[in-house]
Amino acid sequence: MRKHLPDSIDLTFHRVGINEDQIWEYRLPTKPRKKGERRKPDIELTVEAEALPANILRSMLEQCFEDLLPAGALREAKIAEESERQFLDILALNSSHFA
Repeated sequence: MRKHLPDSIDLTFHRVGINEDQIWEYRLPTKPRKKGERRKPDIELTVEAEALPANILRSMLEQCFEDLLPAGALREAKIAEESERQFLDILALNSSHFA
């Protein structure tokens, strides 16, 4: 990603999942590291990302995004989205009467 972005953009990565605490908390299945794996030689066991249930990972990601936004911004966006959805439903219902 860095080679496609201007140098003025600060790009920082944060691990959301899967970390060692999550492996034990969610009792995720582990397997031995692959032979010849050169990353992190101190790690003996690995976990597939798919082992973490999607709803849990989604919740973790939502929390990370929310932490980056101003307080209440996501809640306000969801309220606005629901209001717009209701308006479009009413508009669609009314337009079907004139068709």
